[in-house]
Amino acid sequence: MKITKDLVNSVMYLSRLRIPEEEILKYQKELEEILDYFSILEKVETDNIEPIAQITNLQNIWRKDLVEPSNSADELIENAPQKFGRLFKVKGVFENEE
Repeated sequence: MKITKDLVNSVMYLSRLRIPEEEILKYQKELEEILDYFSILEKVETDNIEPIAQITNLQNIWRKDLVEPSNSADELIENAPQKFGRLFKVKGVFENEE
């Protein structure tokens, strides 16, 4: 497939890339080679090949979603190193650490 300079510029714009003008020809050639390779892959006979989604045979492990007892909010607040009423008190994100 023939890649034009305008197409390279469009791809650069869409992908928010800035490529120096002197490198556009290089990328134009590389994109053509990539698409040529895909045209070769399109010719591969795959009619008798079973489609696969993954090759590792890993499976999800499911468990029941059960409601179980947990600590109350008051118990959790009691264990806070610093608190402000019923809230955890933490250092500010932008405070200097000294």
